[in-house]
Amino acid sequence: MARRLFVLPVLILIGCGSKPPNPPPLVDLPDAATPGKLTVTSDAVPADGKIPVDFTASGVKKMPMISWSGAPADTKEFEILIEDPEASHNPPFIHLYVTGIPGDKTSWVGDSGTIGPNTQGSNSYAPLDPPAGETHHYHFEVFALSKPLSGAPATREGLLAAMKGPLVAKGDLIGTFGK
Repeated sequence: MARRLFVLPVLILIGCGSKPPNPPPLVDLPDAATPGKLTVTSDAVPADGKIPVDFTASGVKKMPMISWSGAPADTKEFEILIEDPEASHNPPFIHLYVTGIPGDKTSWVGDSGTIGPNTQGSNSYAPLDPPAGETHHYHFEVFALSKPLSGAPATREGLLAAMKGPLVAKGDLIGTFGK
């Protein structure tokens, strides 16, 4: 009996510190009408797979190409967020924030739209850089809008608020990287 009482608290402590193997999409816009589903892919990030080191702060800091399909015919603009919900402070950490990608595009490689501020405050891609000994899940989120946003919102929260009305589809690709 004493052995069972010891095992139960240990299992409870272990369970409290575990992270879900497949976190849900970060952006949930409950006030928006149910949007359609985009399929998000990348030549560098297999779905739920390990992100190659070249796309991180430990490598050459290359921005992955992001592609999508399944956008409704009335799409006028796309927005992209790359986020880390497991960042130790101020989650989610914004690695990339892009607005104003034309509605006829099906991929992004830095060739269109306006790059907004990442969590570090610069208008650029902040390479993935989890702490040593940790593996983080990175969300590559694409949003299709039925009308262009008027100007680029200055923050993630501003972007989410601005998208509630014109959001017609969204998609999320999750990749992992650890050191």
